[in-house]
Amino acid sequence: NCLETVKISSSVARCLLLYFSSHFGDSKTPLFEVEGLKALPLFETITEKFIRISQLTAMTLPPELPPYGAEQWMAAADARARGRVVFLKRKPELAALYDCMELNSIGLEKIYIDYVLEHFHALIHEDRMKHLIFLQNYWDSPFSNCHTIVKKLKITPCFFWNGVLHCVSYFFDPSVGLFSIMLEPDVFPPFPENISDSEESSRTWISFLTVLGLQTYATDEKLKEFAKLLSCEGNLLKNKTKSERAIWKEKSRRLFSYVCESEFQYK
Repeated sequence: NCLETVKISSSVARCLLLYFSSHFGDSKTPLFEVEGLKALPLFETITEKFIRISQLTAMTLPPELPPYGAEQWMAAADARARGRVVFLKRKPELAALYDCMELNSIGLEKIYIDYVLEHFHALIHEDRMKHLIFLQNYWDSPFSNCHTIVKKLKITPCFFWNGVLHCVSYFFDPSVGLFSIMLEPDVFPPFPENISDSEESSRTWISFLTVLGLQTYATDEKLKEFAKLLSCEGNLLKNKTKSERAIWKEKSRRLFSYVCESEFQYK
């Protein structure tokens, strides 16, 4: 009970847990002792709070998980679970004790699928981008099995358009010349700040987004839409300036070239 009124520091909590670990950190420890330990405010969360974990689902996060927006997605997860889920700091020296207490050690893919991406909307744009860059690098790694994360990302709204978060499949590849001249800039996905000036990094980013559903070619419906738009604009050319007529001609040229190249490609 004395622990109720004492503010526990990280070092004190660690020492106490190490003491308990050395005394009953094995599978033969009676259940009532484990539950008693869970009732003490010794367990440090990711947000550096010391709490009791009795009656809670407590888990430790993989060390490679980026910290960006952690408070936001954890708060959203906690709200959905009605305060019954907590995330603890991983402490290798307490691994045996945590195993004895049956605290879940959740893997990177599962934490992304069940928690981070599930509550991606709660993060600010900058934190979402940082997670996407991390996942891009993870996807590029020969040691990763990223299929399940990619599947989840395809249905996860990532970028804003007109004030609403949309999935990557809503957006278009800005490297496609037809798209760059026919579409408004806000339908192209944002680029991370640190790769905007690197051509190779930009290609890698677009390649990753393409895996997530980025539109890289014009459908028949889109081509018809472009053609109708040009037709309407063409009817008003006599009222346009010289520069506006030049833009219309360039749009027409690119549309014609795209259609011809597509026909040649699929023959």
